[in-house]
Amino acid sequence: AIECQHTEQSEYAHNTYLLEQDAQNVNIDSVDMNYDSEQIDQNDEDVDLAKERELLASLIAKLKCEIDESKNRNTLLETSNKVLVEKLKSEIADFKTKTKV
Repeated sequence: AIECQHTEQSEYAHNTYLLEQDAQNVNIDSVDMNYDSEQIDQNDEDVDLAKERELLASLIAKLKCEIDESKNRNTLLETSNKVLVEKLKSEIADFKTKTKV
């Protein structure tokens, strides 16, 4: 009877240990899955940030081109305006000369 009781206690202790080990393994697996999920979320965020950086870099480059084009257009218009002002001054001087005569 004592040997039977001892065997039952040993078996109970062994089964309890196995259950605790299984529970611990489940907890470890859960932590691993959470870590994997967090890692995937982080990777998604990194990919999104990289795409956003590329988009912003592209927009900045496009704006720089537009600024350069605007500067060139303004320079051309300034030159054209100076030519027109000189031409108008010349015509005003000619008109004044003709009206005096």
